[in-house]
Amino acid sequence: MAEKHLTEAERYYIEVSLRTKKSVRQIAEDLSRSRVCIYNEIKRGTVTLLNTDLTERKEYCADAGERIHVERGRLRGAPLKIGKDIHYADFIENKIKKDRFSPRAVLSYIKTNDLKFNTSVSEYTIYLYIQKGVFCNLTYKDLPCGKRKTAKLGKHSCVSLKNTANSLRHSIETRPSAIKERQKFGHWELDTVVGGKKTSKECLLVFTERKTRSEILRKIKAKDMDSVVEEIDRLYFPDVRKFKETFKTITCDNGTEFFDASGIQKENRTILYYCHPYRAGERGSNENANKLIRRWIPKGTDISKLTDEYIRFVQDWINNYPRKIFGGMSSNQYMESLGISLSY
Repeated sequence: MAEKHLTEAERYYIEVSLRTKKSVRQIAEDLSRSRVCIYNEIKRGTVTLLNTDLTERKEYCADAGERIHVERGRLRGAPLKIGKDIHYADFIENKIKKDRFSPRAVLSYIKTNDLKFNTSVSEYTIYLYIQKGVFCNLTYKDLPCGKRKTAKLGKHSCVSLKNTANSLRHSIETRPSAIKERQKFGHWELDTVVGGKKTSKECLLVFTERKTRSEILRKIKAKDMDSVVEEIDRLYFPDVRKFKETFKTITCDNGTEFFDASGIQKENRTILYYCHPYRAGERGSNENANKLIRRWIPKGTDISKLTDEYIRFVQDWINNYPRKIFGGMSSNQYMESLGISLSY
C-alpha cells in the first residue's frame, strides 16, 4: 500500500521533476500518487522568487513545502489518532471520494457492518481532518454538496512516513551517536558559499571536519548537483583508499545541490546524512566556519575571480586560526597532537 502522505524526498523529486519539465501526470505516476495530491503540494510549496533583472517568478520549492509540513506539525499538538491506522484512513477516504459517502454515512456504515479498525474518530474530527489537509487525496469538494463545517483549531501537517522516493537519502536521525559526539576523525559537514546575485554562478564547496574543525575549500562551477558530484570525484579518484579513510561520513543540508545522494555516495565511498530542513544548528561547525570564510570573502564577492591560490590561503588561514575550544590551538595543531595528517 502506498504511504499516506508526501515525504521530504518526494517533495524534492517533485521540485527536480518540475525543473526538467515533467508533467504533473508523469510525476504522479512516478510517485504512485494522485494528480490532486501533486497539484495540492505544488500549490502549497510555490514561492515567489526574484530574478536577476528584479522581476518576479513563481516556482515550487521543496524546502518551502517541507517547512510548512514541519511548522504545521509543531502546531498540531498530540499526534493524530488516524495516523496510527492507515487502513482506517484509506477506508474513510475511499468511501467519501469513490462511493460519495458523507462522513456521518461512513461512520454509520462501519458501525452497521461491524467493521473493526485499530482506532476510531468522530464525524466532527473527519471534517476537521479534511479542513486541515490530513487526507492527501480528499478535499471539501469531495463532500456531498461541498458542505463545510468550520473548526477553529490550528492547521495540520501530513503524517510523517517512510522515505520512498530516494532510498539512498539517510536522515540525520539515523546517524550514529558517536558522530554527534565527535568521538572520531573522519566525519564531515558540507555546505556551499555563494557570491553575489549579479556575479557568476561559481561558488565554494565547504567541508568542515566535526572533531578537529579542519576545513577544505574547493571552487565549483555552480551551486548544482553535477558540480558537487564532479568535485567530490576529483577528491576521490587520485587516492581512493585515502578518501574513504578521511571522509567516512558527510552531513549536509537539504539544498538541491546535494540532492544526488547516489552520485555522492557511489562506490560506497562515503555515507551521506541529511539534516532536518531549516536546522542550521545540526551543521554548527560548518556554519561557524562559513563566518570565518566571510572575513576574507564577503557577501557579494564574485567567486569566479578568486584564484585557487587565494582560496587555499583562506583554507590555511582557517586551519591555523587559534580555537578556544582547543585551548588556543589551531585545527592543524590539534590534528598534529592526535597524530592525524590531512593533505587535501
